[in-house]
Amino acid sequence: MTPAAHPLPLAPSPGSPGDPVPTPARPAPRAVLDGLTDVLASYRTCELATVTRAGTPVAWPAVSWYDRAAGRLVLTTSIALPRKAFNVRRDPRVALLFSDPTGSGRADLPQVLVQGTAHCPDEIRTSPEGLETYWRELWRRQPGSSGYGSTPLDRWLFDFYYMRLVLTVDPTSVTTQPPLVRPAPPRGPKPSRTDDSPYGQVARRLPGYSDGVLATVTGDAPPVLRRVRPSADPTTGTLLLAGGEPVEVPDASSANLLLHRHDDQLGRLRQFGLVGTLEPAQDLVALRPTRVLAAAEATTPLSLARTVRRLRRSTQRYLDRRGLPRPTIPWADYRRLASGS
Repeated sequence: MTPAAHPLPLAPSPGSPGDPVPTPARPAPRAVLDGLTDVLASYRTCELATVTRAGTPVAWPAVSWYDRAAGRLVLTTSIALPRKAFNVRRDPRVALLFSDPTGSGRADLPQVLVQGTAHCPDEIRTSPEGLETYWRELWRRQPGSSGYGSTPLDRWLFDFYYMRLVLTVDPTSVTTQPPLVRPAPPRGPKPSRTDDSPYGQVARRLPGYSDGVLATVTGDAPPVLRRVRPSADPTTGTLLLAGGEPVEVPDASSANLLLHRHDDQLGRLRQFGLVGTLEPAQDLVALRPTRVLAAAEATTPLSLARTVRRLRRSTQRYLDRRGLPRPTIPWADYRRLASGS
């Protein structure tokens, strides 16, 4: 397959003519974020990368709120999906990328990469108290989520949604890039459905996404997130990555690619991810898939029911391992917050 235009280039080697010119000292990260408050609020979602026990960065879609008074970013995750919390407790290095303007109504939003350190205490928050702004922002960006718990059945099925772990991120670096220019999804021959290799699974899904987010990490630095355009190369069984800033490719470099999309109200969510090895491919960068991560593509009532059952079981495991009873959700407090009273 012919590589896409503007391929993701290799980072120049030390001492080459492409070495960057020293730049003046940057403003403090908090000051930069203060100037980007409206930009961050305009994005309905971002990508959050944490580092696994194996040292591989893994990214997820997330909703964050910039607490300007504290100078930090606030995120939450349900105890049904605790992996990012576990990662942060073991390794606090994180990165957030604000890059997908879907639903913002704006084409001028710069992409914003925030690197920093995160903290996530093992405390389950079931009340909106202290997180009022976060919940209001979540409901504003994703109106459909405010309906969870509206009926007795919903309150039983989705109680895990309100059992939250809070992650706070103290920024250590903030960089910006030009607004995202989104191309059409890639086209090309799909592998046979009998090809169950990581490459085959990824290449079949790829036409549903116009771009993705590449997560890499080098040494002891926080992860780096870049918006890239992957195209499947059946000859080599790799994904050729186009766009973005130059990327360093150390030997046996493990990386993660997240692909996700949503509608203008953060609904109709679709996502999948993969872990692979970055490889130089002439003057390009290729990602060789080695493992496909669980996809979130519940498109039928049956698949949705299976997803809810899986999340309820995951919630119970989290509680059982800590010897905790299933907490009661103060539904009336959420109703009052949603009504503005």
